[in-house]
Amino acid sequence: MYGFNRLKMALQSLAANKMRSAMIVLTLSVVTILLILTISLKAGVEDRLLALMDIFAQPNAGTIWYPDIGGVGGRRSFPYSGRLKDLQLLKSRLGHEASFAGGIQDKATVSRAGRHLSLRITAAEPSFLEIKGWTIKRGSALDQEDEKSIKRVCILTTDVAAILFGTQPSIGGEAKIAGVPFRVKGVRPVNQFVARVSRGSASQVLVPLSTGMKRLWNFEGPEIIHFKARKHFPVEKVRKDITALLRKEHKLVPPHKDDFKILTGENLVKKYQANKRALLASAFGLSLLALLIGVGAAANTMLTALAQRAREFAVKRALGARQADLSLEMILESLLLSMGGFIVGAGVSCGLLLIWQCYASSMAIKRFPLDLTFYAFLVPACLEAAVGLSCGAVVARHLRKIDTAKALRN
Repeated sequence: MYGFNRLKMALQSLAANKMRSAMIVLTLSVVTILLILTISLKAGVEDRLLALMDIFAQPNAGTIWYPDIGGVGGRRSFPYSGRLKDLQLLKSRLGHEASFAGGIQDKATVSRAGRHLSLRITAAEPSFLEIKGWTIKRGSALDQEDEKSIKRVCILTTDVAAILFGTQPSIGGEAKIAGVPFRVKGVRPVNQFVARVSRGSASQVLVPLSTGMKRLWNFEGPEIIHFKARKHFPVEKVRKDITALLRKEHKLVPPHKDDFKILTGENLVKKYQANKRALLASAFGLSLLALLIGVGAAANTMLTALAQRAREFAVKRALGARQADLSLEMILESLLLSMGGFIVGAGVSCGLLLIWQCYASSMAIKRFPLDLTFYAFLVPACLEAAVGLSCGAVVARHLRKIDTAKALRN
């Protein structure tokens, strides 16, 4: 009962000074929002790194891109037939150093029994599965016979298979891709890290490269070439050998730049980690600055309020209140204000994260991933509690210096 009465008195005191209480809560809620978003950003960036490794390249693997260089009307400058020639050349000359697989990616509608999904379709050679590290959960993987025969077979992810087939068996079933019937040969699991960053990248449908070239898009060659270094061959050496071979094949001499780009997992990790450190250092620095400003503002506001409430505390002392009771009251008030700031900040942060996930563009989500975790709330809660206790202790210390008789006279 004593504790309840003390809490009731603290709440009444805060209610009697609404403007002061609202200012402190607002200041501390901004600190909470910055801390939650920063920790969410850190968790999201770490997941993003793992997802990028799956989407683009493993540490010992890489991708050869052909960017638009001097293209006309948005068309790529390097012909698809030339890319097919590059793929064959790399297999014949550098096949002992790495395994290669051409690939094409585009969106298409996958349908079955009235269900329609707009998905990313990947057409690639059988070695693509090994390069990407994808495993087959049910059924079997693509093989050379599928590639040579231009078979209309596909590999689905578990979530796509569940939507299209429901409780019916998916292996051996038929699904249409861009209106063309395909037989489901295998089902692979969904990478959850990739799904958090990009659902489209996680739920890819895989078909043979030759089938995609001839039956879906009428391409003369792959868009990109994936590779994975074999044992005892460092990926950096493979990258240099690929560069030298393709420059010679494309007849590029200095000062002409490469008309292709090679992205390896190691380079991707180094570049992304450097960006991650700079981004998180800025975010944590901003959060720390906001925390210091919030602590200073809260302590200063409470000290100012203490001077205005000197007569109130003097009357309480004259009526028999102990110094320890008054100090406890100030600490309790400060703690309630800090927890109020945390609750408001946490609620606003959840709303901001929900809006972000629902309405932000896919590109923005890829660049600035936010992943809400338990620690995103635990750390700000502990810091806000520490702020409340410390500010309350400072005010309680100044409370001891009030001259009761002088305060009553004034």
